[in-house]
Amino acid sequence: QEFAAALSARHGLVVVATLGRAGAFAAAAGIGYRLPALEVEARDTVGAGDAFAGALVAALDRGEAVDAALAVAIAAGSIACTRPGAQAAIPSRHETSLAAARLQSALVRTPL
Repeated sequence: QEFAAALSARHGLVVVATLGRAGAFAAAAGIGYRLPALEVEARDTVGAGDAFAGALVAALDRGEAVDAALAVAIAAGSIACTRPGAQAAIPSRHETSLAAARLQSALVRTPL
């Protein structure tokens, strides 16, 4: 998390560190965002990272704020763990939106 914050500050980037079951951390514009993963029973983690990354980039591309995009990404990665396979495990945007809404209350914002 410290490295992500330093990299973000140095280059003016959004930097994200995935933390497995602990969720993820993002640093952007002097703010750190920390969210836990959804509590799920993992069946297959093969596509989780891809689901996370794809959902994050898609949300940012739609113009969502970093905290909202992080919640969507965590939801997508968490849900993907509950299903077998990679492509078949990727949840729909509707599924991730519903799960992301549940995560918003767990968001921790900190100045960096």
